[in-house]
Amino acid sequence: MRSGRFLSIVFAAGVAIWAQGWSAWAQQVYRGWWPRGYRIERNEAAGVLTLSTPYYAFEHDLKKGGALSRVTLTHGKAKNILVSPLETRVRLVQSRAADAAQFGRTTGANYSDINDRSAMVSQSREGTSEVVTVEASLADREGKPSGIRVKTTYNYRWGYAKVRKEFLIAEARDVVAMTVMSALFDRSLSNYGYRPAAMEEMENNPFGWTNG
Repeated sequence: MRSGRFLSIVFAAGVAIWAQGWSAWAQQVYRGWWPRGYRIERNEAAGVLTLSTPYYAFEHDLKKGGALSRVTLTHGKAKNILVSPLETRVRLVQSRAADAAQFGRTTGANYSDINDRSAMVSQSREGTSEVVTVEASLADREGKPSGIRVKTTYNYRWGYAKVRKEFLIAEARDVVAMTVMSALFDRSLSNYGYRPAAMEEMENNPFGWTNG
């Protein structure tokens, strides 16, 4: 992996938005589903940054890497759709003992952004969107940094949020495994949608000679 490269993902909270033509809009007042701005609240003592509307709310845990830790639908069943925060993890090579190498295995140490208790979290507005930018260190449970930082940009729009992950690596690291984003959702969330990627559109090996 090299510095400056990034991976991006999109996370959407399901809130249906319907659009009408300009003439219809001009003849009526705002309805409940009409796009409106977010209410922003930052509580440093509690370590919480909240972006909310009358229908749903997003909450970041400032003491756990600034990670998105709560998604609440005002009229939903679950108090929090997220059972665990959105987390980024990396596993680095820790040992290459002779016996491990003999069987093709290596031992590794796990590092996560939610272990950073002093992540840099900022909020700004871009047009009609609210943008939360988080830069956190991937650290172990004791807070020891891995030398890898992750910059996460949350672009909150009406009805959904786009999430981009960018890995900041000052020097080459020997990575065993990487998890760009991990989360555990409440079992009441029974349906989901996704955008097909190269793996779904082609074969298991996107670089195979039969693909193109």
